[in-house]
Amino acid sequence: MTTTATTAAQPDRGRTSGPGPVARTVGSVASVAPDQTPDGAAAWGPSAHLLEGERANMAAFALVVPRWNAHDVPGILAHYDDEIVWHDVAAGRRYHGKAEVGAYLRRLMAGLPDLTLEVTQRLPRGRFVAEEYVIRGTHAGTLFGLPPTGRRLEIRCLSVVEFRDGKLLEDHFSFDVASVLQQAGLLPPLTVADTALGGAALRLAVGATRAADIARRSFGELLALLGSAHLRRSTHPRQTTPKEHR
Repeated sequence: MTTTATTAAQPDRGRTSGPGPVARTVGSVASVAPDQTPDGAAAWGPSAHLLEGERANMAAFALVVPRWNAHDVPGILAHYDDEIVWHDVAAGRRYHGKAEVGAYLRRLMAGLPDLTLEVTQRLPRGRFVAEEYVIRGTHAGTLFGLPPTGRRLEIRCLSVVEFRDGKLLEDHFSFDVASVLQQAGLLPPLTVADTALGGAALRLAVGATRAADIARRSFGELLALLGSAHLRRSTHPRQTTPKEHR
């Protein structure tokens, strides 16, 4: 598994101090390519320039990733705050507490029984850590509501995580939905639009969608007019004459 190291950008913007891996500067923080310490553990690079809380958050992440690759849901949840909230940006859903988050994790690992997670970028800032990572696995079970296709999937993800007391408190995560559908064989690539047949089919689909939208708006406007007319009649009842009373 590839991990990343994070340190403050050096003056020469090329390397960390002394012999070491090349650093790519992002803003005022450099993301350093992985290295190995003599005992074989992943080297996270110099962290003297990070705040104490930032170092603790990075260390917590370093402990969580192996639990993912071991499919150890209780081990993952042990690093989460009891009030953990997951925001699934792609699906527009929230998961509150360890029970809901744990259920999501189990569904994910059932959909990809050989799931692996690789971190490609990790950047700390105060109580937040932004992380890019890739989830890989065979689509052998229901995943995001999709029936199994048996295909290998590579899901590129981005998380922005807030920490509290060294534990993950809130995670806004998203992934490339279109890429997942294309890999599963459920969505053609955009290059199809460049072909004569694909372009014609897409124009028909767009035309049908626009016509449906216009019809939906027109129907909504008609209902609004009928409702307004009914309200006026209810608010201003017809006046009766003395003859009608007799």
